[in-house]
Amino acid sequence: MYADDLKIYNICSHYEVLTKDIATIYNWSLEWLLPINADKCNILYLGSDNPKQTYFINGTERTKCDSLSDMGVIVTSTLTWSEHIAKVVKKANKILYLFGKTFAKPDVNTVTKLYKTYVRPILEYANCVWVPTLQRDINLLESVQRCATRVPYGQVRPSYPDRR
Repeated sequence: MYADDLKIYNICSHYEVLTKDIATIYNWSLEWLLPINADKCNILYLGSDNPKQTYFINGTERTKCDSLSDMGVIVTSTLTWSEHIAKVVKKANKILYLFGKTFAKPDVNTVTKLYKTYVRPILEYANCVWVPTLQRDINLLESVQRCATRVPYGQVRPSYPDRR
């Protein structure tokens, strides 16, 4: 048993306060016999003017990283969502590929149900957190839908606006 999914953040960059908070949590975990798995503890620095201090747990320096996955959402130090969107699009495209291999010539209604059931939840998961702002990210997400509309038509298909 470990203490799991704990996040600590400090807005004002007070190194001493954050260090004291880490020590307090570490001592609490020892007291309650719920050890912190220090190997899984990472530091994600946000902001360009962050002093990027070094933090320790039980005398061991913590690993610095440029991005972390938190509940399936990739958060980067620059707070851009391109890395997360690329991961989501790749996963959605894999599922669309499986549709094409699994169903021989599915009709439009079947593809629509499959898309709404298996692909859209992947694309929309936690989207209130990672709303795309860059046009390239929006186009990447849109490419999944364009690909899905091709599935029922095979090689010969109408233009994109004519597909439903």
